[in-house]
Amino acid sequence: MTFEFYKDVRTSEFPQLTITTDNNFTFNKAAFVEFELSEYSHAMLAYDKEQKKIAFKLLKEAEFGARKIVKGKRNCMISGKGLLKFLNIEFTEVSHFRLEKEDDFLVIQLLEEIMP
Repeated sequence: MTFEFYKDVRTSEFPQLTITTDNNFTFNKAAFVEFELSEYSHAMLAYDKEQKKIAFKLLKEAEFGARKIVKGKRNCMISGKGLLKFLNIEFTEVSHFRLEKEDDFLVIQLLEEIMP
């Protein structure tokens, strides 16, 4: 007999970003810890149209155009409403993405949604 194990990504140990139906970017506990998000107060949001990626440049101080990072005890959130409206991207369901570090950015690939 061979068993395959189901792994619930909502409690995953890998860094993950969730985009909610009200256009918030929520970073899970693994991302909060691995990328030391408690050390940052703001983030600049960027979009790569060709590769369909959203990038977050973390900042320790506010800069013009930066979004505030709202922190909880084990995760944090950034409003993505303006960016997603500007890009005309709408999420009708909660969507989950693997979060990876690329150079000085945290990045998600919109074409590679992971299963909830």
